[in-house]
Amino acid sequence: DNGQGLQIIDVSNPAYPWRRGSYGTPADARKVLVAGSQAFVSDGDYGLQIIDVSNPVSPIRRGGYDTPGSASDTVVAGNLAFVADGDSGLQIIDVSNPASPVRRGGYDTPGSARGVAVAGSRAYVGDGYSGLQIIDISNPANPQWLGWYDTPGQAEDIALAGNLAYIADGDRGLQIIDITDPTQLWRRGGYDTPGLARAVTKIGNLIYIADGGSGLQIIDVSNPASPVRRGGYDTPNAALD
Repeated sequence: DNGQGLQIIDVSNPAYPWRRGSYGTPADARKVLVAGSQAFVSDGDYGLQIIDVSNPVSPIRRGGYDTPGSASDTVVAGNLAFVADGDSGLQIIDVSNPASPVRRGGYDTPGSARGVAVAGSRAYVGDGYSGLQIIDISNPANPQWLGWYDTPGQAEDIALAGNLAYIADGDRGLQIIDITDPTQLWRRGGYDTPGLARAVTKIGNLIYIADGGSGLQIIDVSNPASPVRRGGYDTPNAALD
């Protein structure tokens, strides 16, 4: 919730959501990932914040790590948190002890790291004007660059499914990139949404895009070469995630 930190909303009745609790992080909460009873908050200039949400009414901070850049997205794989850290690229943080996270390594991408997804031994970074960057993380202490694709817009967020990366690409909407061979990436298709694509989620054959001032956009990608808009919802404010 940006300057208001982490908000926890009960959606058991979608018609009447209600607030169960909150935690005011020190900076601008941009994204949150929940794993088990812990929420990992990408908190801008204050890096990664780890909040215990086992009691939603009274969340408790367990620890954090002040990354060198501005944390905008985090994914967790095993005991490692991979943070898209703005001008400081990809940061890899050991969160096995939430009270005392430790940096294991990082890779300074050429652009501004805004989104990150992990599959196996690879991290996929949405790197702003530097497009999609693929990093080998098999050795977290020494990540290695594998390849990139220069998307036409600003790569903001990534969803992975099989051998495809679905990228929220700012003013160029949705871009679909074949990642089978990281040294030979190629565009399979795309859809130019009406707004500024900021975040992307894939469920089945549908892509859900937070499209800035154009709210929620729903795109059918059953044929990646020819995506089709199925619908959308004009949210009252800019949809960011």
